[in-house]
Amino acid sequence: MAEPAEKTKLLPPFTAIRLAWALTGSFVKDPGSSKNVAVLAEKVLKDIQDRATKVGGSELEYVETVVATVQASMRSLDTIYKGRELNFEENEKLRSVYLEDIRDKLEFGNKARDFVKSLPTMTITSGAGVITLSQLLTLPSWALWLLGLVLAGLGFLINLLIVRATRERRQKLYIQQDYERNLYYDQYVTRVGTTLTSLYLDIDRAHKNAFKQPYPIDPPDDAFHLVEEILKGVRHTMCQYVHKHIKESVVTAKLWPRCEVGDKVAQECPLWEGR
Repeated sequence: MAEPAEKTKLLPPFTAIRLAWALTGSFVKDPGSSKNVAVLAEKVLKDIQDRATKVGGSELEYVETVVATVQASMRSLDTIYKGRELNFEENEKLRSVYLEDIRDKLEFGNKARDFVKSLPTMTITSGAGVITLSQLLTLPSWALWLLGLVLAGLGFLINLLIVRATRERRQKLYIQQDYERNLYYDQYVTRVGTTLTSLYLDIDRAHKNAFKQPYPIDPPDDAFHLVEEILKGVRHTMCQYVHKHIKESVVTAKLWPRCEVGDKVAQECPLWEGR
């Protein structure tokens, strides 16, 4: 009589959570590699079920429980994904309001420039009829020409100052938006990690129920580290000082790529505090 199996040969817990992570590709709206990976993961899971049915016994009991548990966890993962997309959409709407304010200021700058330039020819209603400002001042032609030149320069200067201020504000706005999206994304990955860790523990309990012992793993591995092994490639790599420097508003458009990339690139940044 064959000895009872000590562990699954078809679906180790680590493989199951990898498949669960791959299945989240089905949440993406646009067709592409993520959806293809999800379809492939679903096929792999179905093939494992078919093989477990042929084997029967503890293997079948375990695999059926794992598949049901993975499918149940997809509900939580789907909710997390939709929460991330909602955060992105709300952030986009909020920033669009700020951009509209910037566009209004640029339009004001253009109007102010044109208004100042047009002052010499501005009409004034008087008892004698309608006259221009230059006629009212009764200045010689060269003085009127000089006045027009000065006013044109003043209008250009006003517009230049407004354009420069709004350009800097717009750059900071884009940096802030990019930073906030990174925060939302990092929160998403962390919540996914928590869900996958919980899923691993549930699967390991299913393994213990079917095979009378947890699935053996080499120390110091545990559920948390195994999940981190899956997610470490999708976490952000922002500089460790980025939160402090964003709060201090010292990050410029030129420096932001270093902040976002992090690692050795960030260490070459003039704001790096680890020297």
